[in-house]
Amino acid sequence: MWLYREPTSPFYSSVGVTENERPILAREAATVFQQAGFAVGTDYISGLAYQYVASKRARALLPLYNAVDSAIFGLNVMRPLRAFVLTYGVKN
Repeated sequence: MWLYREPTSPFYSSVGVTENERPILAREAATVFQQAGFAVGTDYISGLAYQYVASKRARALLPLYNAVDSAIFGLNVMRPLRAFVLTYGVKN
């Protein structure tokens, strides 16, 4: 997702991006939750095959992306590098 949502990436697309949207690291989100008094957890998701993205460049590479995402990032050792990161907090 960084390649698609980071403005400096050659695959960046501004379609659907809000004015304050930017990629962040899970540890950045976790720090904010912890500072607010939450117990923090993080999970990583892979294998969500894309059918369409707005960027023509990125769209051409979707079959390759989906194959790599499934084959490589599906491995448990690659878990922290998966495309989607869910960081959540539970109030103590």
